[in-house]
Amino acid sequence: MTELNKINGNFSRVIVVLSLLFLSGFHWWDPVARWTGIGNSELDQGNGEAATEAFKQAESTDPGNDKILYNQALAKLQTENPEEALQLLTSITESNDPDVKASAWYNKGCIELQSGQVGEAVKSFSETLKLRPDDMDAKTNLEIALMLPTPTPPPDQNQQQDNQEQQEDQEQEQDQEQNQDQEQSQDQENKDQGESQ
Repeated sequence: MTELNKINGNFSRVIVVLSLLFLSGFHWWDPVARWTGIGNSELDQGNGEAATEAFKQAESTDPGNDKILYNQALAKLQTENPEEALQLLTSITESNDPDVKASAWYNKGCIELQSGQVGEAVKSFSETLKLRPDDMDAKTNLEIALMLPTPTPPPDQNQQQDNQEQQEDQEQEQDQEQNQDQEQSQDQENKDQGESQ
């Protein structure tokens, strides 16, 4: 009887171990899930650099996975690298997964709003709302963006040069007109003096 109890005890342990493996999602054999899980854990702990590395590992086993790219963008934000995060989010806005796409548009809008790109932020929040009409955060941020003045971009150097050249041309034309007027006045005076003599 003791031999039977040992077998039942070992069998129970095997069932418990298999159940735990099943509940854990079999991450031990799926490298994408394993690295994504590690990355999300690091992200939750505030370790953006370790999260970025884990997501890079996940992407190396499943290139182009929009969910992994989205997670990489979040990690880039945590490491205070908004430019790279914005690039990743922009590429993800073309995703076939509507939830990932909406999240990418939303976070893209947040970065744009913080960096003063008000017009772009309005577009991004509007795109989010097309995909998730009940997204209160996107609605609120869109309202905020619409209340802000849209900064006018400074003219580029070519525009400034063109404006300066136009101004110089106008000044030359004015000078030529004045010279012509003076010459005509001088001619008229000479003519008048010639007639009076």
